[in-house]
Amino acid sequence: MKRLGYTLVAAAAAFAAGCGKDQPHSSGVDVRHEFRPVEHSAPLSRALPETTLAYVRIPSLNDLLFAPKQDGLSEVQQSDAMQAASQEIMRGLVENVVGVLAEPQKPLANFVAQRLTAPVEIAFVESPVGSVAPDVLIRTKVADTSTEDLASILQQLAANAYFTEPFDDDGNATLIAGPSPAYMHYEDDTGVLRVLSGFSATAEQLAALTDGSSPTIDSLAAIEKPLDSSGRGISMWINMERWWPSLKPMVPPTEMTTLNAMGIDQIQSLWLGSVSRQGRSEMQFRISMPVTAMRTLLPPPDPLKE
Repeated sequence: MKRLGYTLVAAAAAFAAGCGKDQPHSSGVDVRHEFRPVEHSAPLSRALPETTLAYVRIPSLNDLLFAPKQDGLSEVQQSDAMQAASQEIMRGLVENVVGVLAEPQKPLANFVAQRLTAPVEIAFVESPVGSVAPDVLIRTKVADTSTEDLASILQQLAANAYFTEPFDDDGNATLIAGPSPAYMHYEDDTGVLRVLSGFSATAEQLAALTDGSSPTIDSLAAIEKPLDSSGRGISMWINMERWWPSLKPMVPPTEMTTLNAMGIDQIQSLWLGSVSRQGRSEMQFRISMPVTAMRTLLPPPDPLKE
């Protein structure tokens, strides 16, 4: 615990130094700092299946706390000293926090803290057989884990889970952990894990959605690219233009009148996410729709300038 305390103090010192590094001069001259590029770590968001209804990105613990995102701390976070300090903090977290958790929570906490090395990306895609319930496509990366270890971890995370088809030599498997099967493909050399679950999901559909052969859309990428260059922040996107027609029949007529007055049928998409670009970091909510109905009451967007 003492080592963790020393490391936190060192990280705080680096934080203070980084915050003071690029303060504006008293002369009033606008001094712009050119931030080094950071690697984008959420590839699914840049090439979503054409049938995507919604998308959620949950950053890994390391991404959330320590990975550079081109905010005010990115230069400090990219330094060797900060990377070493962050590893010590994560080690202290595992030893002093995860280690004392109750047994039911320990496997999940340990998996999140030590194994996940990329955001968990979740895309809700239309069922190919017309089911109201969408299928769920998941992508993430797992560190230093063989297929045997991964199978064991997944069964620990879900008490009633079992494999109907264990991982084969190509990294494919089928897991039952609820009312619908989960088809998996795992690359143990890169750690990339892809999962498709749903009542209409199949192994063939998982392959088609992830091998580059299916049409993709860049609607989310068009929103995020000017706002976040890292892909390491929180992101939630709803493709209202595609999803609303199937949701509309489930809305009571009395409520539909109010929703139509708000212009819900004019909304193309909704996005809520964290923004990190050229030293700024914030949360934003965006509505993509024509300037009509409730849109006339909202201020225009304030995009981050290049």
